[in-house]
Amino acid sequence: MTNRFGRKIASMICFTGIITGGFVAGTAQAFDTPHRDVLTTAFAVLACMTDQMASGPIQTMTIEVYPTVIRNIGFGSLSVIDGLGAALGPLFVYLFK
Repeated sequence: MTNRFGRKIASMICFTGIITGGFVAGTAQAFDTPHRDVLTTAFAVLACMTDQMASGPIQTMTIEVYPTVIRNIGFGSLSVIDGLGAALGPLFVYLFK
């Protein structure tokens, strides 16, 4: 997708998929909708898939823009925040029950 559309357009497409998937999965989980489990799972998978798709164009852009030290600090911080989100995220599902 990066070769066909370019890094910026590919990133925007991926981030739109992440926002859409996360919003629909969260909305379906918050309200009593029919087929809630299927909607939540399908759109959560969409958000995760497009999140992984976005890593290629983003890493390519950061290589061109930022020096090595700043880039390593950013990716290290991202890994820490990602680990916290993976550990704390499932707890928020049962927060309001």
